[in-house]
Amino acid sequence: DVLSPRKIIGMISQALGQDIQLVELNEAEARIKLKAEGYPQEVIEFFMWIYGNTPEIGYTVVSTVEEITGHPARTCAQWVQENIRQFRD
Repeated sequence: DVLSPRKIIGMISQALGQDIQLVELNEAEARIKLKAEGYPQEVIEFFMWIYGNTPEIGYTVVSTVEEITGHPARTCAQWVQENIRQFRD
């Protein structure tokens, strides 16, 4: 599935039975936060580029997982259920 961060957070929130708020940052806020976290400027620029200009392939479902593993990819909902303990800790 091609899912937005908001949809993924919604799945985790539902699985936990808790309301989780996603706080989206604008570019200026993100730059300040990343700098405060110690990222070098060139990494911050890369993040801005990659998240601001995701190529079409980033929104395209492909068969790579099945081709490599020989098994169909799990859905995000399956992954959340399999890993829900990690979100509780």
